[in-house]
Parts: sequence; structure tokens; C-alpha cells
Amino acid sequence: MVATEIAKQEKNIRYHTIETIQDDYLEGFLDRFQDDFPPDEQMYVSDFLRALKAREKQAREKQAREKSGPEQAGLTLLCLLEESEKEKREENREEDREEDREENREESDPSEPDESAGEIVNELAGIACYEIDAENGIAFLWYLSVDPNRRSAGLGSRFYQEIVRRVQAEAPGSRYLLYEIERPDQAPTPEQAAFAERRIQFYRRNGGQLCRNLTYRQRVRQEPTVMMYLVAHAFSPEDRTPGRILSAVKSGFGNSIEPVEALVLE
Repeated sequence: MVATEIAKQEKNIRYHTIETIQDDYLEGFLDRFQDDFPPDEQMYVSDFLRALKAREKQAREKQAREKSGPEQAGLTLLCLLEESEKEKREENREEDREEDREENREESDPSEPDESAGEIVNELAGIACYEIDAENGIAFLWYLSVDPNRRSAGLGSRFYQEIVRRVQAEAPGSRYLLYEIERPDQAPTPEQAAFAERRIQFYRRNGGQLCRNLTYRQRVRQEPTVMMYLVAHAFSPEDRTPGRILSAVKSGFGNSIEPVEALVLE
């Protein structure tokens, strides 16, 4: 991708935190969450709703007490938005809407301009969910996904780095971002194994270190356990040692990991 294309893309993207259940992007967030992650990796949708209710409550309390400072609201739901012209965005849907236009043609005045033509809209291009544990100096990236039609264009890396920046800004004492990732050797098909390997390479390029010999079993809801890798992103070079990372992982995942004497990082 040439520099002018990258600059244009950076100019056309922004980030949006979902703060309330009434947020216009919540439905799209939940749809993409259910589409992009397998059922045995999905937390309850009600977990998101509880987090948003907690945010709303904290916002009310902050306003009533005139408190300042960052809220500690648990899960953060972050959207990656990409600007596009509504006219261009909808051109591929023209055929599907032809029938509706035919039905309403008699009621409309063709001399009136279409006020929506050329209108700038923000499309949901990706979602993420992270959580900060300030007491232990760690944060968890529970979910990160970019629209399949927008992958391989650098959006995922910029989205990931924005999450790293936000974690450090919201909790300056944080030392690690921890997350789970699918194991290629546990994938049911060669295609999914190849996708899991690409994800490992993606996180490595962006600063993550794979805990190769650590046995971790993820369990969400009432689903069977799933063997996954854990990845640690240290925010400073001195924290990238096996001993320190193992300590952080134990703090974050506790009994979900099996004991290991020496951690192997890749």
C-alpha cells in the first residue's frame, strides 16, 4: 500500500467507545461479535449489557458528585469506524432496493434532490472488547475483529495499536496486554489452521509474544473447554522476560493454566 493510500485511510477512520445500551452502534457490534467468533469462545451477550449498565451508572454518579478522573467500568466495547460516502456505500444495494422504489415512485417527486447523496457515514469496520485490571497492572483483550472485506489493508494493526494506546492512557501503571488466541493444531479444518497461524503472525508483528509451551484451557458460558495459546504484549522492554510474563499470566488466568517451570516465548 502506497503512502498516499495509507494517509487517506488513516484520515477516514476513527474510534468510538460504546457507552450506553442506546448507542446506535451496539446492534452492529453484537452482530459482528456473533458472526466472527465461534460459539465456544463467545461470552454471554448479557455480559456486554451489564458492562454498559455499569458505565451508565458510573456516569450518573460522576455527574451527581462532580467527580473527575477515569471511570473503572470493566469491559470496554470499542468500534473501528470508517468514513465513506453514502452514495458509494449503497451503490451495490441498488438492485435490491429497486422494487421498493417502484412501489413508492408515485408518491415521490423526481424533481426533488436526494439529500442523502454524497452524505458521509461512519461504517462499522471492526470491533474490540478489552478490560483493565489496574490493581495487577494488566489488561485483557478479549475480542478483536475487522470486517472480512477490509482485512489485509492495515486496519487491524492500527486498531490493535489504538487499543494498546488506550490501555496505557487509561491505566498508566499497566505493564501487559494479555489475550487468548486459537491454536492451529486444534483447528478442525486446514483452512482454519491457516487462519489461526496468520493471526499468530499478526500479533507477533504488533508486539505480542506467544507463550508457546503454556497449556491453557479456555472456558466460556457452559461450553466445553478449548485449548488455546496465550499471548503477552509487554509495554516496556524490561518486562519482556519469561519470568515476568509468566507472573503476569498467572495473575490474569490463574487456575486456567497448567504449571510450567520455564516459559518459552516466541
